[in-house]
Amino acid sequence: MPAVLGKHGWLATAGLIIGLSSGISGVFASPITFDPDGPNSHTSTSNAAVSVSAFDFLPGNTLLKGALNSALTIGSSEPVDVLFQARVGSLLDSAGHSIAVNGYFPAPAGNTEFELTAVAHFKATLKRNLDFAGKQTFELNLTTVGTNFFEIYYDDNSGTRANDLAGTGFNDGTQILTGTVTPVSAFPIGSFSVDSSSTSMFDQFGANDYLGVSTYRMSGSLDFTADVTGRDSRFFQDNLNLVTVDTATNLNAPYVLTNPSAAFSSQANGVTPADTTPNIGTLDGSTGQDLQFEASHPTASFAVPEPSTMAVAFVGAVG
Repeated sequence: MPAVLGKHGWLATAGLIIGLSSGISGVFASPITFDPDGPNSHTSTSNAAVSVSAFDFLPGNTLLKGALNSALTIGSSEPVDVLFQARVGSLLDSAGHSIAVNGYFPAPAGNTEFELTAVAHFKATLKRNLDFAGKQTFELNLTTVGTNFFEIYYDDNSGTRANDLAGTGFNDGTQILTGTVTPVSAFPIGSFSVDSSSTSMFDQFGANDYLGVSTYRMSGSLDFTADVTGRDSRFFQDNLNLVTVDTATNLNAPYVLTNPSAAFSSQANGVTPADTTPNIGTLDGSTGQDLQFEASHPTASFAVPEPSTMAVAFVGAVG
């Protein structure tokens, strides 16, 4: 069970302004002050706080649970669960360059003293749109009721590293940020297409760990914003109000950049991790009940209130 909100310097942001995620004046993407390993002092490493513009994630995994529970006709829709997990690959400065961090995992030199990971689970409605160029097209619209969380974790235990293939280790260690996914606008948070005329091997990253499983060719995007509900101030040293996680145009199948995860975590705060098994059958996009995508290089940027709005935005903050 990870250390969670409410301990060790957590600040809750209970008084967030409704509508900040819709672009209210005074809220903007900006660098934040972030200490990569917080209060932890490692044998060979120690990091001071740095100015970070974005977290650049390694390729990860996205699951649409229940996407194939029924055969959608054009214009029809059904509820789905969206689950996301990935490891942070690097911290980026304002110029988009990687910031050198001692002991950061995964590090090019193989130094694996700690890692940062993210998980999310929220509800959405999957709608089938008009077919285009011989492909089925779909959109995702956020549902603001039911399970909803976005979390970032710090882990310096070498025995609990995140494993893309197993789908484990993404929500253990120390929970350093929590949030709830909110709509940015009236537009869908995601869209993708399915080319059912073309199939290929599902797992094309390294060895094929999914023998006998194929996939339709699928591609699309997922963009969502989270209102921060708590942060560990030993790591995130600025007041934060929004986290934007953007996977750009990079939801894809087959997998070519990372392993497909065999499990996802559906519960917040590290409770019963890796408790959800994807059901894609022998053909992702057809024979199971779920759709599973490679999420290629999502990024997380942050928004900080201007001084004139900060007091209002964080009324009710507690230590």
